[in-house]
Amino acid sequence: MFLRGLRFVVIDECHYYRGVFGSNVAMVLRRLLRLCARYAAHPDVRPTFIFASATTASPGATASELIGQPVEEVTDDGSPQGARTVALWEPALRRDLTGENGARYAAPPVLRRHGSWLIWSPRARAR
Repeated sequence: MFLRGLRFVVIDECHYYRGVFGSNVAMVLRRLLRLCARYAAHPDVRPTFIFASATTASPGATASELIGQPVEEVTDDGSPQGARTVALWEPALRRDLTGENGARYAAPPVLRRHGSWLIWSPRARAR
């Protein structure tokens, strides 16, 4: 039977499952756990639940509410990535160049000097 070999159940965007829909999903997951316990080859072997969410403040609590069991929360980012530097820059105030116009003319030389890229869109276009 399928449930005897079930090792992993992956739930992505677990923060999405709340309210009435979340309670229905929780009941389905708990029923799945009961079925796996009933039909498993070994009584102590249960599937591992993997919950993923990048936007919840408490992923462990969210996952625990869905399956009704305590969970181990892994919040470290193990993805490979290079060093990152974030710089915030406010140019000196010049009377001839102010606001958006000042940044438009003053930023490129600074970025070229440091070999950096800038991805920018005017606020009016971003809305």
